[in-house]
Amino acid sequence: MLIARNWGSWGSCSATCGSSTRYRSCQTGLGFGSKCSSGSTDSSSCSVPSCPVNGAWSSWGSWGVCSKTCGSGIKTAARSCNNPSPAHGGSTCSGSSSKDAGCTITQCPVNGGWSAWGSWGGCSKTCGLGSKSATRSCNNPSPAHGGSSCSGSASKNTDCTVVSCPVNGGWSVWGSWGACSKSCKGGIQNRTRTCNNPTPAHGGAECTGDIQSQQECNTQKCPAI
Repeated sequence: MLIARNWGSWGSCSATCGSSTRYRSCQTGLGFGSKCSSGSTDSSSCSVPSCPVNGAWSSWGSWGVCSKTCGSGIKTAARSCNNPSPAHGGSTCSGSSSKDAGCTITQCPVNGGWSAWGSWGGCSKTCGLGSKSATRSCNNPSPAHGGSSCSGSASKNTDCTVVSCPVNGGWSVWGSWGACSKSCKGGIQNRTRTCNNPTPAHGGAECTGDIQSQQECNTQKCPAI
């Protein structure tokens, strides 16, 4: 009786996806001819689908340019889902592909702005026409980082009168002399003046002195009858 050596059946593939191999061994039996040597094995690649590859993030890239040339801005860095890239039905990367951070290259110039006007101050005169002032400040905001100061005046004035001042009376000029009380042998004539230059007002004093003055007139002798 002759002994024959032939390949046995292929075994199962070593993996269900990706790189997979199957094996068979040389088996001894009865028959004619041999196709393999005793104790040898044979291998073959399996035809299986590629395994899913889940995506993974790359390292973060460099920060980008700040969004503002002055003051508070935003800069952004990015990463890619390519370390490795998802393939063959694998899941994509979880999370964000970008991140932000605050940035300041330099402070922006701040131009000054006026505050509201303050209250009016006291009148410069206790009576009669005076003036009062109000002020404001260049602090809303204050100029900073090379910004311009406020334009315009920090103060303003207006007329004011607390109470009218007392006006003391003053005499007018004397009026003309009146008619003489006699045509001869001495008479009297009068003249008057008025306390209206100015007229006393607001508690001012009256004029001092006489409102009327007299003088003799027609002092010549009367004609003989």
